[in-house]
Amino acid sequence: MNVLRITSHAAVAAIACLAGWLMQPSAPETKAPPPVAPSPQRTAQVVDTSEPLIAVASDGNVTLRVEQQPLAWVLEQIAKQSGWSDVHKRATPDAVVADAADVPSVVPEVVPASPAQAEALLQTIRNGSETDRFDGLLEARSQGVPVSDELLKSLFETDASERVRMTAFETYLESRSGSLGDMRTALTAALYVPDATIQREAKQRLDELAESERIDAATPQAAAP
Repeated sequence: MNVLRITSHAAVAAIACLAGWLMQPSAPETKAPPPVAPSPQRTAQVVDTSEPLIAVASDGNVTLRVEQQPLAWVLEQIAKQSGWSDVHKRATPDAVVADAADVPSVVPEVVPASPAQAEALLQTIRNGSETDRFDGLLEARSQGVPVSDELLKSLFETDASERVRMTAFETYLESRSGSLGDMRTALTAALYVPDATIQREAKQRLDELAESERIDAATPQAAAP
């Protein structure tokens, strides 16, 4: 009797559990996300650079983008665009040299200073400020205004400005550049000037002068015809 009761109770419990499971709301179906369409890729625009480019401007300047093309073909294209019938002649090195030789060199005209201007310039070199003395020496050299040796020696021996001393010394030596003897005498005397910069410059120039004389002495002289 007990076994029957226990079996009956177990069957009722199983039926109740089954009914409860059947009465639960069904879980919503999980829908898979729609497939994402691949974004269209932009087609890169490729500029074709394989074609040669030859452009001649109205001012004669030429733009070239050419690879592995015959020179004759390039010159022919330039001739067609420019209207030059002598393109081949223009391209020769001799023509380039001739064109350069035809260009006149512009030499600035030097207007000599008047006597009054020369005197005023010398006065500035003697008594002007440091800048005036320096600029005055440069202007005198460019305009060919002669400065006395006494004034130049006074400047490169005693002036307070180093650039004035050096400029005066170079001007002093320029007037002796035509004679090796006079140049050597001036440089030797400058070794005793109480200025280390002047002494170094004089020593260097004396060494260069001696080296130049040594090379000249070692070079065989061509026999006179």
